[in-house]
Amino acid sequence: MKMNNHSVTLCTILVEKSPQALPLGVACVASSIKNLSIEFPDLKVNLVDFNLEQKLSVEKITNDLLCYDSAIYCFSIFVWNKNLLLEVASELKKINSKIICIAGGPEVTANPNNFKKFDYVISGEGEVVTKNLVRNLFNGNFIQEKILYGKRELLENLTSPYLDKTLNPKKYDGALWELARGCPFKCSYCYESKGEKKVNLFPQERLEKELDLFAKENISQVFVLDPT
Repeated sequence: MKMNNHSVTLCTILVEKSPQALPLGVACVASSIKNLSIEFPDLKVNLVDFNLEQKLSVEKITNDLLCYDSAIYCFSIFVWNKNLLLEVASELKKINSKIICIAGGPEVTANPNNFKKFDYVISGEGEVVTKNLVRNLFNGNFIQEKILYGKRELLENLTSPYLDKTLNPKKYDGALWELARGCPFKCSYCYESKGEKKVNLFPQERLEKELDLFAKENISQVFVLDPT
C-alpha cells in the first residue's frame, strides 16, 4: 500500500556549533531526496541538526523530531552521536511503530551489521541509494534487504545542498566545501582509502556557483574538503 505521508526528516548531532561543524553529509542526502518532488508534489524534506554544546536528551530530540510528523526519519551517525541517536530511533519506534528509521553515515558504513535495529541501513555514499529507497517506500514497495550499499556516483548528477538552499552557510557563518571525492592512495589509517582508489571532481560550474554564493553571503570562512 502506498504511503499517504510524503514527509522525510533527516537528522544528525554535530560536535559543536562552528563554521567547521555543519551537516554537509546529511544535507547532500536531503538535497537528493528533494528531487522526488516531481513524482510526489506534496513532498516535505526537513533537515534538523543538533550539537553537543546544547543540553540534549533523548526526550528532547525525540519530541523535536515528532513535531515534523514524518513517515521516514534518517539519521547520520558518527562516533560522538551513535548512542544518543540509537536511543532516539528506538523511542520514535515505541511511540509510533509505523515510523521508518534509516541509519547512515561513517559509523554505519564502517560496520553496518551493528545497526540492525533500524528498519534500513545505508552503507557508503547515501545520496542515490537513500533517494531510491524513499521512492520505493512511498510507493509501498518495502524492500527485503535491510542493509543497502551506496556506490560512488557521477558527481555531476548530484544536487548541491548549498545551491538548492537545503543548507544555509550563513546559519553557521562558514561552509565545508567539497571539491572532490576519493583518493588514489592506500593509507591504512585513513577512511578515504577504503573507497575507490581514484579522485572524482565536482563540476567546475557547480563549484563556481557555490563560491559565488559564499561570497554573496559574506561568510567568515570556507573550509576545503579535499583528501588530496
